[in-house]
Amino acid sequence: MFVERYDNGINGNFLILENGQAVNAGYKSRMLVENPINAFLKTGIVHTDGKEQYVYDITSKTSIYSLYEHTEMDRRFIGAFISAIACGLEACDEYLLPVEHLMFDPKHIYVDQSNDRILFCYYPASCTTLFEGMNGLAEYILERADHTDKAATTLAYDLYKQVVNEDYTLRELLSRNEETEAAKAGEDSEEDSFLIEDINDLYLPDEDDMPVIPAQGKVIMIVCSVLLLIVTGTILTSVIYDNETLTALLAMTEMRVLTAITCAVCILMPVLIIIKWYGSVRRFKKLLNEAEGDRDDIYMYMTGNIQTTAAGRIGSDRTDTVLLTQENIMVAEDGHLGNTVRLTEDPEPESDSASNTHGMIHRLVQFSQRGLNELKIDRLPYTIGKKRGVCDGIIESDAVSRIHARLLFEGGEYYMSDLNSTNGTFVNGSRLRSGDKIRLNINDEISFGKELFYFR
Repeated sequence: MFVERYDNGINGNFLILENGQAVNAGYKSRMLVENPINAFLKTGIVHTDGKEQYVYDITSKTSIYSLYEHTEMDRRFIGAFISAIACGLEACDEYLLPVEHLMFDPKHIYVDQSNDRILFCYYPASCTTLFEGMNGLAEYILERADHTDKAATTLAYDLYKQVVNEDYTLRELLSRNEETEAAKAGEDSEEDSFLIEDINDLYLPDEDDMPVIPAQGKVIMIVCSVLLLIVTGTILTSVIYDNETLTALLAMTEMRVLTAITCAVCILMPVLIIIKWYGSVRRFKKLLNEAEGDRDDIYMYMTGNIQTTAAGRIGSDRTDTVLLTQENIMVAEDGHLGNTVRLTEDPEPESDSASNTHGMIHRLVQFSQRGLNELKIDRLPYTIGKKRGVCDGIIESDAVSRIHARLLFEGGEYYMSDLNSTNGTFVNGSRLRSGDKIRLNINDEISFGKELFYFR
């Protein structure tokens, strides 16, 4: 067992692990201190009363547990996580460090916000088998994977199966998964989406696209016609000129059968080709009529007058109609389509987590020389920082970490939690310890570094 605590000071933020007993880690301690091991957190050791305190620099770093406590891992992050695990295992082997001291608890695995690197704690006073540590971590990744993302779920499940079989060749796992994803992407790219440069690239058929008999069909029809003419000419010649040789040949049973088969094939083949062509023409005319309605829909979209049905579809009732929305097609100022845009199927409906379930909308309000700044809390949990694409509330300030803090809603109350920010999170002047949370009241002062906001 060990005791952990956090030190948020002027020089940075630190995680301190201390065992209650005197431990002499020997060469392991020297390896950690004297070598910059890229897979591990930077480590310092303080000796007190024969005991060792391991001090890990977690400045501007957020634990995996805090980062994904309320969100799910996508395919990209799971792949990076598995790669980081492989780096950690390889580092242990390279520096002759027993792998059982590597900490697989997500609370002790950190993401460096400055470069998105994933780093491990190596603590010689802890001890767990590789199987137990990897099995627990694989279960955690499988649980936190985004189960609406097939690629993420597949990768997480493949990791779990491999770990259960005590196979730790993680780089081979990633390589196989990437090859599979690349193959699927190649097969599905034409089916899932297509690129357009203007409205004519949307396949809306017109009269010029009317189906025609293919060249191969035309050749077959010509050959059949020639054979039919030859047979007919041979029979007429024998009848009109009373040619004994031809008459004798045509009198043979075998020749009569061959002649009948030849005539039947020469007649049926062109007929079948014409029937197939006629069916294609009928289907095309049906699509042509439907396309006229689609053209009107696109025109209404481009002019801002699009109308949707109760089912959310455009215009016609066709189940395969593509829904054009502002998110998946761009229109230039002149009313024409942009250079290259992508069409997708109907956009996925927003999940329940995208909106507040408590029925109230609150704000974080800032009054400064730059003017009024409001962060509308339109989803919970609500992450605050300056990293776009990850944080919900963006604060452009050098004093704010990329992932700084998180607003939570639990048991009917709001709570603020610091995510190991560099310059700290303060509520009414009191600094939050990393991982702690404090209940908020209306008009509370909240400082993210030097940026002061009010909870309204």
